[in-house]
Amino acid sequence: MPRDKLRRRGEIGVVRRRDEDVVRADRPRFGQVVRPAEVVHDFGLPEPQVESSQIRGEVVLVDRFGNLVSNIDRRMFDQFRHEGVVRIAVDGQSVDRLVATYAEAPAGSVCALFGSSEHLELAVSGGSAADLLHLGRGAAVRIDRG
Repeated sequence: MPRDKLRRRGEIGVVRRRDEDVVRADRPRFGQVVRPAEVVHDFGLPEPQVESSQIRGEVVLVDRFGNLVSNIDRRMFDQFRHEGVVRIAVDGQSVDRLVATYAEAPAGSVCALFGSSEHLELAVSGGSAADLLHLGRGAAVRIDRG
């Protein structure tokens, strides 16, 4: 549509085309106080079990790339690790590398990293960990010290 026929008004989400108004969902304006949620949902995700020498968690999500996302978050991992050496395994299969980005792992290798959700993910650089390891939701993730 030509720019001269499309005019934005001051309200967020309202676009005027000639004489008809198209109204999108109301969104709060910046700085506007909104009502807090009345209901808090418990999605029932299992809590990892932390012991002195290990963390036992599980895969709670397989994302669209085949990464296995665990219920172990970065804060828990860092507190457990204390700058020491740890071993990571998923369903008994050893994960050799803990990397900061996918690019740090050789193509086709299994690695662990913290994704955008700040949870430990098991991944394959350039591939699918779910397919390569034949694993999915519920697979055991174990982190041992030393």
